[in-house]
Amino acid sequence: MRAAGSLIKSFISICAQSVPNLVSVEASAKRLGWKESNEDTGLAPTNKNAESKSWLVESAAEVPFDLNVSRLVEGEQITSICSVANPEAPLALIKSELTKQLHLEQPIGIYNDPKQGTTYWQITIRDSDIFISLTEGSPINEPGIIVRASVVQNPSLTRLVFGEAKSIISGLPTWILSGYMDALSTISIAGFFVFPGAVLAFVHRTFPRSSLVLKSLIFVISFTCWGFFILGLRWMTGFPFWLVWIGL
Repeated sequence: MRAAGSLIKSFISICAQSVPNLVSVEASAKRLGWKESNEDTGLAPTNKNAESKSWLVESAAEVPFDLNVSRLVEGEQITSICSVANPEAPLALIKSELTKQLHLEQPIGIYNDPKQGTTYWQITIRDSDIFISLTEGSPINEPGIIVRASVVQNPSLTRLVFGEAKSIISGLPTWILSGYMDALSTISIAGFFVFPGAVLAFVHRTFPRSSLVLKSLIFVISFTCWGFFILGLRWMTGFPFWLVWIGL
């Protein structure tokens, strides 16, 4: 039970807390030393036009698992899929942990054939509909599972521009990419102290006789505004600044 819970917790943190993002997962994989995999684990997308990366993740959960993240752009539509697989995981425990941790209710569909069975759910996170699927091992009722989170988007022009910028950034050498992510993360965290401090200094200089209560209120408002600014960047770019800063 504990290993199943750990595996699903890792799946949620990587794949289902927000729209699956190939660039940010790849950056985290480099930072955390996940082994890139070229083996056919059955997770790679069938569409050859999709960008796709696979890893063997041995440190994020109590049991190792295969991870694949893919991104397919067709016109204005973007399909993102994040998949986790373990050939030994027991279906019943995994399904129990998946439904409990994601608060899943009735499935929207169940597909069974003699070899595999798949159950589908739909959840909404940050205004995005995310489809969760759980596929049994082959043959059916044998150990082994594949859990997927998939999202189909028609993003705004702003988010498309940010997405293209991130694709360019992800192609940089590892040491440059690591420094870039560290800089973004450090700035986002430091801003929670620097921005309110700068606003408070301005208020103190402009209105030296303002009360301590007013200054405290301004500090809290400035702190909150910076938080919403970072959330806005997170929404537009998909970069989890604070998660990268602490190592996902």
